Amino acid sequence: MSLLSFMDNREPRERMLVLGAAALIGLFILIQFILMPYLSYRSDTAAALQKAKQDYAFVAGNAPSLSIASSDAAPRQAFSRAILITKAREQELNISRVQPGSNNTVTVWFEDQSAADVFAFMRAIEGGYETTIDQAIIGRADNGVVNAQITYTTPAP
Repeated sequence: MSLLSFMDNREPRERMLVLGAAALIGLFILIQFILMPYLSYRSDTAAALQKAKQDYAFVAGNAPSLSIASSDAAPRQAFSRAILITKAREQELNISRVQPGSNNTVTVWFEDQSAADVFAFMRAIEGGYETTIDQAIIGRADNGVVNAQITYTTPAP
């Protein structure tokens, strides 16, 4: 039995009810699976953009405190992975992970640490040791602390 023969065998009132139910199902599918995902995608993207702007403003506001005076400073000491761990312990920072990388890099991860402590750590390492920050990814967590991934470039042996 095909759909056309099914509809032909119905009374006009039944046809209208079946077509109305089909229209309601089609409207539900349109709203639920097309319109709602599109609208929520736009609001999720806008919220992510707003958070990224706030994180950027937060880090940019603290960046001037990271400037290192290079005039007549004491000579910088040799840098190693052990220095990262020792300095973090001295500043009471909890390192979640340290990983040596290719091209003479060392990456250190901090989770749920004070922003001021992480920035002080970055300044102490870059100012006192023969290394530079290759990449820093710092994001604010919900509870007022930061998560950071900092990659240092070590001098070639």
